[in-house]
Amino acid sequence: MVLTGEVESAAKPTLRYQFIMPDESIVETIGAKDEVNGVELASFTEDGSTTFTVKPVLNNPSTPKGVKYSGTMTYAVSLTDAE
Repeated sequence: MVLTGEVESAAKPTLRYQFIMPDESIVETIGAKDEVNGVELASFTEDGSTTFTVKPVLNNPSTPKGVKYSGTMTYAVSLTDAE
């Protein structure tokens, strides 16, 4: 998940996020595409819900203050044949 800031300049600021899972493991977006692949955030095989904490990654000292950020999260669901 990456949040993009709404500013008038041509370069829009972005923030990456960390997901702190119930077992306290950390899932963080990294890389050029700012995505995490192959990580289960919620299980659809059990009760289908989970609670985790989301925190911004503030790694840029010039991150502008007072900017409204918005973003999306995309989930991929795959189905397999039952054994």
